[in-house]
Amino acid sequence: MSISDMYRAVAELAYAVAKADGGMQSAEKEEFYRIMQEDLYPNGALAESRFEILEEMGTLSVDQAYKTSLFTLKQNKHLLTQEMRGIFLHVMEKIAKAYNGIEQSELELIERFVRDLEHINGNK
Repeated sequence: MSISDMYRAVAELAYAVAKADGGMQSAEKEEFYRIMQEDLYPNGALAESRFEILEEMGTLSVDQAYKTSLFTLKQNKHLLTQEMRGIFLHVMEKIAKAYNGIEQSELELIERFVRDLEHINGNK
């Protein structure tokens, strides 16, 4: 497992957040690509390709995308530094805010992620 797996997990979480409010909006997609190209370059390209695959498939539910990313994080918890945690939260929050602000379903997913991170790191 490697850092590329972590960035694929970033894409899966972004996908989950974007779909959490009922469907992915173009503003959320645009914000994802902006973050990957401006904030997370060059590693953002790894996430971009995974996001495109998820979008093309279109069949992955919010819960499936979320659980897939969490599985990856558990398998790579040695790479889950404070910086990586910040990247995950930054991406999730920015995607959620991109269209009509943070909806309740998006907020709940972000809060669930924070709790799950604590469990992965053994803090609870």
